Amino acid sequence: MKQQLKEMNVLRNDAQIARDRAKESLVNLEKKLYADRRARDVEMQRVRREVDEKRQQQELFQRRIVHSPLSLLSHFLFAVT
Repeated sequence: MKQQLKEMNVLRNDAQIARDRAKESLVNLEKKLYADRRARDVEMQRVRREVDEKRQQQELFQRRIVHSPLSLLSHFLFAVT
């Protein structure tokens, strides 16, 4: 009887250790996933800002071309001929 009790306690302790390791592993995995997601979000924000800046530069460039004196002159010359 005492032998069975000792064996049961050993099994219980092993199960608790396995449970604690699994829980720790899960917590570590969740932390890694959160950090990875955060890194992707930061990179996505950086890329979006870059795209917005390039879009604004392109719009400004287009406005300068359309409203430049040479553009108006060439448009007039080609329209007349």
